[in-house]
Amino acid sequence: MEAPPDVRCMEGWYLIEGKCYFFSNHRDTWNNSKNFCKSHNSSLAIIDNEKEKTFLSLQGSNYWIGLSRAQDNSGWVWTDGTPYSETLFNIFRHPTISSESEHVYLDSECFKSANGKQPMKCICKV
Repeated sequence: MEAPPDVRCMEGWYLIEGKCYFFSNHRDTWNNSKNFCKSHNSSLAIIDNEKEKTFLSLQGSNYWIGLSRAQDNSGWVWTDGTPYSETLFNIFRHPTISSESEHVYLDSECFKSANGKQPMKCICKV
């Protein structure tokens, strides 16, 4: 079995299990945060599992992540177009997702939703 290729992250980014993460200290809207990540060849963080959630939640709270309401209001989707799995919600304690909100942020150990206009920090992932 071959070893995986060396992954290197840009300066200021953190390498965790083959993925690079950037924790922005700048506060901005969800859309501007999404564009910020895109300008760095990344996307707002898509959380795939419990281990990743734990790592990200230990970095602080109130970070925009890459989850938003589908354009047809049929549910939630990640910025890569992947539908949100309800089973993932079960790994978070008491998620607060409002039917009136369009975007999601990580607040310590759970997801919360907001309209996206509140300035918050963001997590980029590549």
